[in-house]
Amino acid sequence: VEQLVGQADLVVHGTVVEQHSAWNQEHTYLYTYSSIDVVERWKGQAHTGQKLVVRQWGGTDGDLEQVLYGDAKFKVGDEVVLFLRPNTKEPIYHLVAMSLGKYSVDRSGQQPSLIRDIHGLHLAPSPGTEQIAAGNHVPDVSKVAMSDLRARVLKLAAPVRKAP
Repeated sequence: VEQLVGQADLVVHGTVVEQHSAWNQEHTYLYTYSSIDVVERWKGQAHTGQKLVVRQWGGTDGDLEQVLYGDAKFKVGDEVVLFLRPNTKEPIYHLVAMSLGKYSVDRSGQQPSLIRDIHGLHLAPSPGTEQIAAGNHVPDVSKVAMSDLRARVLKLAAPVRKAP
């Protein structure tokens, strides 16, 4: 979580309200655009009710589908927590670390929890860290209490105060 917060300029809790695919200008690959209504900002500059657009590689056009394995999937109506970076040339955002940058909200229990589906994402160790032993399985789904992750993000995103 520390790395996600450090790499994200914006962390929001929101709802997917619209989605469409479109070709790039050269008509060589598809993008998917997902519109997110912000419910709450956890880090960065956004306000409740603001609509953000997240662009991802891949999409559909008729019978043609382009897929980037390991990237997060969105559906209209999904309630999500996203770790985002802005595009420097357009008013859109990109997920930090593909599937790792998206949590889905699960309200089936007494308290909301967050589920991260990383099916199809292959993880490699960071330089200087221990190698993942052969045969060790990285779970496809991880779950955490929404209140716990929110508290961690808010704490990590808080400005550091210098001692007088």
